[in-house]
Amino acid sequence: NKYVWMNAAFPMGVNINRSHKLFGWGTQIRGVENGGTVLNLPVHAFPTDDGSIAMKCPTEVAIDDRREAE
Repeated sequence: NKYVWMNAAFPMGVNINRSHKLFGWGTQIRGVENGGTVLNLPVHAFPTDDGSIAMKCPTEVAIDDRREAE
């Protein structure tokens, strides 16, 4: 209840604009090194049963290199 949902088109637009500014090409956004990172995403930290702290990914699905190539 403490998080705000946002359409992914907005951070995608930020990455496309950043890519165009840095590389002169709006589609240079693959991977962490090439501008594919969305900065400042919230991370949900919560205590586990054993007393440690676990973190939940701020996205619904992680897309690795293999899945991206599909």
